[in-house]
Amino acid sequence: MILYRQHFHKFPEGHLKEYKTQAKIREILLSIGCQNEWINDCAGTGLVVNLRGQGEPDEDKQRIIALRADIDGLKMQENNDLEYKSQTEYAHMCGHDGHISMLLAAASIFIQNLNKISQNMMIRLLFQPAEEGPGGALPMINDGCLEGVDEIFGLHNRPIYLPGLIRVKSGAVMASSTIVEIKVRGVSGHGSQPHMIQDAISASAAILCQLHAIKSRLIESKHNVVLSITQFTGGFADSVFPDSCYLQGTIRTFDSQILKDLEDKIIKVAQTTAISMGCTAEVKFVERYPPLINHPDQAKFIENLTANAFGAEFVGEQGLPVSGAEDFSFYLHHKPGCFFFLLTYDFNFPNRALHQSNFDFNDNLLATGAYIWVKIIEEKFNCKLLTE
Repeated sequence: MILYRQHFHKFPEGHLKEYKTQAKIREILLSIGCQNEWINDCAGTGLVVNLRGQGEPDEDKQRIIALRADIDGLKMQENNDLEYKSQTEYAHMCGHDGHISMLLAAASIFIQNLNKISQNMMIRLLFQPAEEGPGGALPMINDGCLEGVDEIFGLHNRPIYLPGLIRVKSGAVMASSTIVEIKVRGVSGHGSQPHMIQDAISASAAILCQLHAIKSRLIESKHNVVLSITQFTGGFADSVFPDSCYLQGTIRTFDSQILKDLEDKIIKVAQTTAISMGCTAEVKFVERYPPLINHPDQAKFIENLTANAFGAEFVGEQGLPVSGAEDFSFYLHHKPGCFFFLLTYDFNFPNRALHQSNFDFNDNLLATGAYIWVKIIEEKFNCKLLTE
């Protein structure tokens, strides 16, 4: 399992370009006994693996449980001195190499024990591309990965120092991610004649200041909202007022209605501020991911399962929700399920965080993640796959 993880770490690929990653996953699956006809390409560079039980059928209707791992890397350079350091322009600085390996390890146990699982039951493994953007969940769904699925589960590593091992809760767990784009139009002119122009730069600066006031003055304080303007561009010469400026950033919330209210307020603030300064403002929103909302029954199931496996003191909600976004949210719009976190803090490397150039997955937790996947199937399908 560690060797798998280090291989994927060494050869990461970007979103919707995960061809070698896809091929390696297929190669490993075949080597552990998976039949080729059980493996299907999905969303171009993803895979759907259907593992049907081969045991005696029972009276229950057919059930399909889906387990998902994301497989893409980030467009960044790794800053680690490792034998398996990234050899490409991408890097697994979010731990997806670990996610792949944990699900493959669980797959090995599933395949070896299909005779212990009823023929009515199927495990569906989703190896999903492009989680980091533009999003691979929707293409996977559009290709039919959720057809017949009863429940879906996903996990993510979280290398922060918190007591315990598992973080899970019902309801909002991760925020939405919406891009906001504001184009401010004025009238250009010579830098020596500001009285002859409509100043798009000043109007944009005023809009920026007013946007920062939205959270504190226009949104009730109990709502968690993050509005970040991260780009401000305009102009091309020191003696010319530009005719337009451009602002861009992101909005993150845990409630779709709050997001809609916030969008309405941003439009009003941008347009009225621009008009007051003789300019106009065009506002555009691009929704990337909706809020990730866990279903109550499945969240309680994961809480109970992991508490029984590791002890109740190792399971909790501390640190949730988080303002990051995840396209697993799309799966949960279609099917009941739960997304939870495996705490992977490494005391030997305390300064490693997700999306930092020095990140590396804590291999000591790989077996734990694989174990959780297997326990989910044991509980859901009422079978025994592991020898304690």
